[in-house]
Amino acid sequence: MPGTVVLSRDAHVVEKIIIENTTYTSNRKVHRDSLIQFYRIPGEDSQSGQIEEIFLHTRAGPNGDPLTEYFLVVQPFNPLSPAQAKHDPYLKFPLLDVRLHHKELLVGLVIRAANVIGHVACCPYKAGLPEGNMQVVLALSRGISAFL
Repeated sequence: MPGTVVLSRDAHVVEKIIIENTTYTSNRKVHRDSLIQFYRIPGEDSQSGQIEEIFLHTRAGPNGDPLTEYFLVVQPFNPLSPAQAKHDPYLKFPLLDVRLHHKELLVGLVIRAANVIGHVACCPYKAGLPEGNMQVVLALSRGISAFL
C-alpha cells in the first residue's frame, strides 16, 4: 500500500552507542552513562531519564532501500507537578539547565538516538519539598560553551 512503512521485527540489542564522541550505555551496563537529556520529539521541551536498552533496527526507507537506525528505550524521570515546580529553586537560573525531578521513573518510551542531547548528573535533594523522593538533575551537554 503506498505511504505505508513496513517495519521489520528484527532488532539487535547493543551494549553501547557513541554519539559525537560521547558513550551512552544501558542502565544495566554503566549507570552513569545511562543518564541522559533528550527530546521525545524534536521541538518539544527536553526531558531527562535513564536508558534501559539500546538497539539497532533496519527497516525499509521511503524509497524502499534499507534504513538502519539506532533507537533507545528511555524511562523519563517523573517531573514535578506544577504546584511543586513553583518551589524549584533552580528554575530561577535557566541557563544552568538544572531542574528538580522525582527519582521515580515513568514508563519507558522509544526515542531515536538523534534525539539525545547529552548526559545528565543526578544527586539527592534534601531541602524544601517534603513530598516525594527528589533529585537534582544537571544537564552536562557540551552546548553550554555557546553561552560563554
